[in-house]
Amino acid sequence: MATLNRKKNKNGNIRYEIQFRQNGERRTLTLGAKYDERNAELAKINVEALLECVQTCARPSATLAAWLGEIDDVLRNRLAELDLLTTSQCLTHGDVWRRFYISPRFVRMAPNTTRNYRGVATRFFEFFDENQLVEHATKADAEEWRLSLLDKRYAEATVAGAIKCVRSIYNWAVDARLISEHPFNSIQRGSFENKKREFFVSRAWYAKLLESCPDQDWRTILALCRIGGLRCPSEVLEARWDDVNWDAERFAVRDRKRKTTRVIPLFPELREELDKQFFATQGNDCPYVIANHRFDSNNLRTGFSRIIFHAGLPQWERIFHNLRGSRSCELFSEQPAHVASAWMGQSEKVANAHYLHPTDDDYRRALEPGASRLHETKPEPTAI
Repeated sequence: MATLNRKKNKNGNIRYEIQFRQNGERRTLTLGAKYDERNAELAKINVEALLECVQTCARPSATLAAWLGEIDDVLRNRLAELDLLTTSQCLTHGDVWRRFYISPRFVRMAPNTTRNYRGVATRFFEFFDENQLVEHATKADAEEWRLSLLDKRYAEATVAGAIKCVRSIYNWAVDARLISEHPFNSIQRGSFENKKREFFVSRAWYAKLLESCPDQDWRTILALCRIGGLRCPSEVLEARWDDVNWDAERFAVRDRKRKTTRVIPLFPELREELDKQFFATQGNDCPYVIANHRFDSNNLRTGFSRIIFHAGLPQWERIFHNLRGSRSCELFSEQPAHVASAWMGQSEKVANAHYLHPTDDDYRRALEPGASRLHETKPEPTAI
């Protein structure tokens, strides 16, 4: 049993203390100033319930779990110090995500990555209660969440990405010793591949898109994506004039996500548009190749959709991603794999999974005379 004591300090303020015995020792839990008599009495009842859980190795009841989910971190940590809670009993799902958001790992992430994590948080907390204790989440709950995403018609690759993100956060919490275990490693993640969204933007379409661009800014963005193979918006908007080595005909691409830089050739089609962009922006004193869209990058998709419409072409789903994917297809067909990987900033394995697929040109070349020599008979070996 626990007792509730009412204390008055030298300033006349009332504080409440909960005293109890555990393992033969007398212990005291001092409550904060915000606890009035009613809340202090409720805390005493729940401390008694926690004592019973510790003594019988039982899991907290739903009522006790709800109270633990509502208390602040100060009281929760104090309960842990008094051996009334284990670490996993202390933290709710909301606690884990909030602590992850202020961790050095999250702070160092690229802006697009942090935006993706917050998007996954929205889908996660549509299913899980923010105040639910982590230790109460089961494998069945995790599997039901995965199925709920599929029921909402999210693509399998999107669901796989969400599960990967959640695993990353809760594995971080385990490594930080905030929790001892979680159920999200035990469910099937699924594949990141989505062949239905693959689309090849041909050179003929590229020419039509260039003609439909409203200004040189857009022509340069298009060339950076389709000819340079840059990621848009992250790598395109990070491109600077200092990155262009005109004499060596090379271009350094800054990869913000991986904190690396790769060097690509100044392909003739890319150099042509960069030349025009350089002379068009002289006198702007802006270090970036693309200056006019840096603060409205979210509207890039809308702007490019208009260009596709004016070019008289059908809209494809991943309009920027497929520009890069089309260039990846070309380079891996024309260059050794290690060269194409270096220029695209991706491994051959990733390229095979997400970018590479047969194009119409591949099928046409296969039907050209001399394309296949399987019908030719091999010469007889010469006798020695």
